[in-house]
Amino acid sequence: MTLFSRRKRATLRLSAAVAVLGGVCAAAPASADDTGPIRIGLIYTKQGPGAAIGEYLQRGSALAVEQAGGKVLGRPIELVWLDEPNPQVSQQNMQRLIDENKVVAVVGGNYSSSALAMMSVANREKVPLILTGAAAREITGKDCSRYTFRTQATVPVQIAGLMPYVSQLGKKVYFITPSYAFGQDILRSARSQLPAIGASEAGADEVPVNTADYSSYILKIRQAKPDVVIGGLVGGDFSNFLKQWNEMRMKDKVPYAAVAVTDTDFWDVGPQASTGIFIKPWYFDNPQNTAAEK
Repeated sequence: MTLFSRRKRATLRLSAAVAVLGGVCAAAPASADDTGPIRIGLIYTKQGPGAAIGEYLQRGSALAVEQAGGKVLGRPIELVWLDEPNPQVSQQNMQRLIDENKVVAVVGGNYSSSALAMMSVANREKVPLILTGAAAREITGKDCSRYTFRTQATVPVQIAGLMPYVSQLGKKVYFITPSYAFGQDILRSARSQLPAIGASEAGADEVPVNTADYSSYILKIRQAKPDVVIGGLVGGDFSNFLKQWNEMRMKDKVPYAAVAVTDTDFWDVGPQASTGIFIKPWYFDNPQNTAAEK
């Protein structure tokens, strides 16, 4: 498995987020009676294909707060974690965090579709939203907001890093991407760069979230005979695809490349099925890591 960064932890994303929130909290006026906890909302997936990502983002959040001393402005930091099951509920959960829990900011939004929905709440309520995973360009493009921040590189940036490697693998490219904003951005970005590398599109499938059986998609890819497949499946969907890709003996026949992958995508797949070219958005090389951590 080729990785363009060797190690990434959810801690790095959330440390950046907590650092921003520290500035937000410090800039906010505080009265002599403000002695209770400062609450930060978390909206990470608790169910479905993104559950493992959500779990480790939550752990990273808690660790980042611990490493920051657990306080800001002399007051304890309290994290409140709600689910990110779909855009509508994610939007409702952000409003709930603001209305009921009185959070000063919200961190989360692993899915671009949920992130775009939550941005409207951030704008209306003037509460900072820090997105740790969403990569669709619209977030800081046409829908850019002064109340929204991101720690993930945009899809065009990641595709630009991937395409030179794709050009070395062949000229016929097949796409398999999730059917929401993130996947649609992968298609737009990669298609726009095909002429520059002298490549053509062999086919494309936009796959619903939480797809369990990829055999029909894999059979279509086999029939199309591409030189390389570019994907963007997320979490458990990506893991399931890789397992079935390996089981149907495609791993050694057609190279697979993807952007915005996370460590958790590979943990339940194993090295046998994980071969590919993958863009990881974070590089973290802590010299204090033990040999086991490295």
